[in-house]
Amino acid sequence: MDLIQQVANQIPVSDDPLVVAVSTGVDSMVLLHVLLQLKVPIVVAHVNHRLRPQSDQEAAWLTEFCAAHQIPLVIKTWEHPPSHGIETAAREFRYQFFASVMKKYQSSVLLTAHHQNDLVETIFMKLTRGGWWNNLIGIQPVRSFAGGKLVRPLLGCSKASLLAWATTHHVTWFEDETNQDSTILRNWFRRQLNDQWRKKISTAW
Repeated sequence: MDLIQQVANQIPVSDDPLVVAVSTGVDSMVLLHVLLQLKVPIVVAHVNHRLRPQSDQEAAWLTEFCAAHQIPLVIKTWEHPPSHGIETAAREFRYQFFASVMKKYQSSVLLTAHHQNDLVETIFMKLTRGGWWNNLIGIQPVRSFAGGKLVRPLLGCSKASLLAWATTHHVTWFEDETNQDSTILRNWFRRQLNDQWRKKISTAW
């Protein structure tokens, strides 16, 4: 199925704007470009974590992009990150911010660009930590959030397919070099898991 149609089939029909979490990485930029083609009302929410020198540059680029396409944009800067537990703290900061944007724009839907590879990595991470088999999936296509819904319309797409779509459609995105840091557990799984395992697990689920 065409990616645009696939996303169209999964996003709720609403007169209110959809809040879209955009990091400027390839996944969220593909989602943003698809939504632009679908011509649905959206608000872009971006967190500048200020953890990399490129963060300000990416926020500035996204500001110009949204202005050029007449998309409302809300940016939140993480001014005081903690000295430890950054990954968890950053996630909590992001979702608190996304909830506030939904409230501001009276939106009942948050869209994120989680994809098939994210699901596979999460399953493997939970396997290493133990737990019941039926609790292994940590990423659902739709779940309740902030009085509305969090929807992940790309969850059935592989990273490779998103990269191919971005290349074909000349999408600009930014790479986060911290994704290459193998001291972060999710990054270690991302680099170590081969495509065969990804395919087997994602097909099983």
